[in-house]
Amino acid sequence: MEILKYKLYNNHAELEYSYKNKNVIIFLYYVVLAIFSSFLCYHFGFRYVREADQSSTLLAGYEFLHGNPLLAGWKMPSDSFWLEDVVATGLISAVTGLSLRPLYLLPPIWWGLITLFSCILSCSTKRRSFTSLLPVLVLLVLPPFQDGGAIGFLTLMPYHLGTMAFVLAGLTCIDRFLKNRRAIYAIGISATVFIVCVSDPFGQVCFVMPAVLTAAWMWCRNHDRDVARNLLMLVLAAVVLGMSVAFLRQSLGGFRSAGLPVFFCSLDDFPAHFGMSVRSLLDLFGINFFGLSLWGHQAHHMAIVPLARWASVLPAVMALRSTLRAIANGPAKGRDIQAVDPVAIMMSIGLILTLVAGIFINPLLSHSEEIIRFFSPVLIFGAILAARTGPALSILKSPVLGRMVMVLPVVLSVFALSVEWTVRKESEVAIGLSLPRDRQSIIRALEANHLNFGYANYWHASIITVETGGHIVARPINLLSDGKQQTRIAILAKLCGIEPSGWLRNENWYTKQYLSGNREFFILSGYTDAPQQSAGQTGSSPTDIEQYFDDRFGKAKKIIPLEGATLYVFDSEKLMTCLSHQTGTAALQTSRDSPRPNVMMQ
Repeated sequence: MEILKYKLYNNHAELEYSYKNKNVIIFLYYVVLAIFSSFLCYHFGFRYVREADQSSTLLAGYEFLHGNPLLAGWKMPSDSFWLEDVVATGLISAVTGLSLRPLYLLPPIWWGLITLFSCILSCSTKRRSFTSLLPVLVLLVLPPFQDGGAIGFLTLMPYHLGTMAFVLAGLTCIDRFLKNRRAIYAIGISATVFIVCVSDPFGQVCFVMPAVLTAAWMWCRNHDRDVARNLLMLVLAAVVLGMSVAFLRQSLGGFRSAGLPVFFCSLDDFPAHFGMSVRSLLDLFGINFFGLSLWGHQAHHMAIVPLARWASVLPAVMALRSTLRAIANGPAKGRDIQAVDPVAIMMSIGLILTLVAGIFINPLLSHSEEIIRFFSPVLIFGAILAARTGPALSILKSPVLGRMVMVLPVVLSVFALSVEWTVRKESEVAIGLSLPRDRQSIIRALEANHLNFGYANYWHASIITVETGGHIVARPINLLSDGKQQTRIAILAKLCGIEPSGWLRNENWYTKQYLSGNREFFILSGYTDAPQQSAGQTGSSPTDIEQYFDDRFGKAKKIIPLEGATLYVFDSEKLMTCLSHQTGTAALQTSRDSPRPNVMMQ
């Protein structure tokens, strides 16, 4: 008897050891896929120019780590600011220094984490195989980076990728919490919900609301009510804490965000908005084959590649359908809540809420391809649902044949990415860690004339500051166009004719203290305020601009003509005097009390 017990104990130990080794091997396999997808994102990300939004976010992150944790004085837009991106870029810049490099490193990090958590969520403990990961492989590990265009948002920030990484981390913790209820997973749920509530309302729609609704559904259907109550209390407590911290930050003088109204699309605008939404969804899944020849001379011109990717979309649709049926019908008699898969229900609700909001609600970018970023949960959740729901892979009568069909878009996607690995389109101007040619010429002119402080329009100022590592500080000011397409620098009396940009800037940049220590400053004039305007709408004549500057800043010490722009150099004495008299003691006190990054003082 003792011998039998000993053998059973040894067999159990061997099985447990074998199971742990298998888990480690599978996790390493996920890590390899995540690193590979991250590398693809990094490589193809060099095709896209880093613009003012990314550079301004980096400056905010730099200030966050250098004495301004509340980002006092900052004014943020509601559509392109998320705290996780600000903090992450600041942390990377602490290692790399103030440069463009964090803007190229952060998106691959986010995308690698998204891929890793997607792989973990895709495979349950009962079914782990290569074929079960096919939807994630083709949609997330091998996205259509080579096509460029709207899909390029996956290689940029801030475009909700950081939020989605935390959302998937939270869903992973919920998935584990529902199975073994360990404290570490409860802490993970609270942390991710808290971060999402503090940072990005987008995550509240696709993660927090579905989690609350699913927990309430479990409670009402009497499915493991204790677990449902615990999950609901964890999420709601984290929401209250996150909202309280956000309110406290605002009360203590932290950054301000623009509250843009959200409304349903009008009937007149709906056809165009719906068409742009459909186009964005096609681009997101890489199945936009319109205008492409069947056999193109390059991979991104071949319609056969996006046509084949339909095979990965159909399982996602079928998985969503089966999950919605499970919500309506509940688990069969005698089966527990795990048969319904609460995590799949959460992702289905989040996918539907995101889809409805993107199609029917009119956001700021309703007529632009940038609306594609609002549909990112549709891609990510769809891929996970297709992989997580086993029968969804059997899109044909034969499961084996269904999996073979899924392999085709994987092979073609690998072929397309390999062919396009070193190809650059004629319109691309950013190769490697470089700037467009116009900004490079501006920086060279500033360095040659030993100019280290001044003002420029929004689209040039922050990226010049970042590119030069803070050695040249350019602050964004508004260049407005009136009905006659005449560009002027708006007059703001208390700021002596220098009006700050409307968003992603610190109000303290425009005070006397920031100008002190500089005997002269420059103003970059001639470029339009928006990059989509044509070169023919640059505005007033040079004579009018010079007269405007002479009236407010005195005669220019130097005028440096550039290609498409002009640098005006002024003595800082008149502007300093104006700021001293017109901004008053309140502005000076605000400037003294507000911390600033050290490098910007040089």
